[in-house]
Amino acid sequence: MTYREDGSIISTNDTVWSSRYDTADYGVYQGLVVNVIYSDDPKNVTQSEVLYEVVIISGRRNGQLLSGVSDVSGAGDRFNFSETIRKPVRIPTNFDIANPAQLKTPSQLNGSQVYIAFLNGDTLRPIIIGGARHTQNKTQGTTKAEGVQHYSYFNGIKTKIDKDGVFTLSKDLGASRKLFANPEDLLDPYMEEFAPLIGFSDMVKLTIDNDPKIQLSVMQTPTTGLNITLDGLNDKIEVQTALGASVVLDGIGDSLSYTTVAGMSMKVDGISDKFSITSLTGSSLILDGISDSFSYTSASGAVLKIDGVGGEVELLSPLGSGLKIGPSELSLLDVAGAGLKISNGMVALGGPAAELLDLIDQAFTALSTDTYAGFGAPAANVAKYTELAVKIKLIKGSL
Repeated sequence: MTYREDGSIISTNDTVWSSRYDTADYGVYQGLVVNVIYSDDPKNVTQSEVLYEVVIISGRRNGQLLSGVSDVSGAGDRFNFSETIRKPVRIPTNFDIANPAQLKTPSQLNGSQVYIAFLNGDTLRPIIIGGARHTQNKTQGTTKAEGVQHYSYFNGIKTKIDKDGVFTLSKDLGASRKLFANPEDLLDPYMEEFAPLIGFSDMVKLTIDNDPKIQLSVMQTPTTGLNITLDGLNDKIEVQTALGASVVLDGIGDSLSYTTVAGMSMKVDGISDKFSITSLTGSSLILDGISDSFSYTSASGAVLKIDGVGGEVELLSPLGSGLKIGPSELSLLDVAGAGLKISNGMVALGGPAAELLDLIDQAFTALSTDTYAGFGAPAANVAKYTELAVKIKLIKGSL
C-alpha cells in the first residue's frame, strides 16, 4: 500500500498504477475530441471499443494531445450498454496544434467538448468522464416551470421526458453535409454532420402521455401532416391525413367512421346496428339492422325505402309521385293525383280514369232505373245494367 501526493491510498492490488509519482495527475480537464479511432482502425489497440484523441484546452496540461482515450459513458455489463460516438472537432488546415492559444476559443469549433480524468492518476490511462456543454449549443436551460426533465438531441433525433412523465420522441428533417470546403474534408466520411432544415423541426413526432395516449404526427409541410392518435382512456383510434381525410375507430361507441377530403362520410355503428353513407352532394344511404330496413335518399329528394319488418317497399320521386308495395296492397300515384291501387282483391283508380268510370256508372245506373228502361226494356237487360253499375262502383273506389 502506498499514498498519492493528495494523501489518498493506492492499493497494492491495483494493476494500473505504475508508481510514476513524478507524473501523478488527479485533475479534471476540459478537452476537444480531434480524432475518432474506430474499432476497425489498425491504430486501435483494443479492436473492440472506440477510442479517441483529445486535446486538453485548460488546466495544467493546456494543449497536450492525449491518445487512446476511453469513454466511460459506453460502459455496461455483459449484455447491456449505452454508447454515443463523440464527434471530432474540425481542425482548420492552418491550425497549429502546438500553439495552445488557438484552443482558447473552442466555441468557434464544432464537435464534442469533453471532460478528461486519469484512471488512478495515471497519465497513461486517460478517460472521458463526461461531455461539456458547447457554448453555442442551441439547447436552452430548463425553466422552473418545466421542472425536472430529461432532454437529448443527436443528429436530428430529440428525446424528452417532462416532469409529468410525458415522453416525446421527434425527428427533424435534414441531411448530412460537410462543415468546411477543405479538399481533405471530402475524403473524410466522418467529418459529415446532420444539418436540420429550417421550418421542418419535429418532422416526425411521437408522444406518449399519462392518459394513456399515444400520438404520432408526420409533417408534410410546415402546416400540414398525418396525425394518428391512440387513446387508451377512451378506447379510440383517430387518423387525420395531411389533406383532411379522417378515420375514427371508437371502441366504447362500437363505431367506425371515415370522412373523405371532399366531405363524403361513412359510418358503421355497432350499437344501433346501422351503416350509413352520406355523399358530398347530400345523398344518403342507411342500412338499419335492428329495424331490418334500407333507405336511400338522393340529393334531388328521390327516396327508396325497404322495410323488412313491415314488408313494404316505397319509391318516391322528388315531386311526390311514387310507388308503394305492401303485404296486401299496391299503389301507384302521380303528381296530379291519377293512380292505381290494388288491395284485398279490389282495384281502385284515380284521376281522369276514375272520372270516366264515374260517368259510365251514372249512365248504367240511369239505364237500370229509367222509366222507359224499367217498363219498355226487357227485364234481362235491366239486370245487366244494374250489375254493370255495381261492378263499376267497385273498380272506381276511393284511392
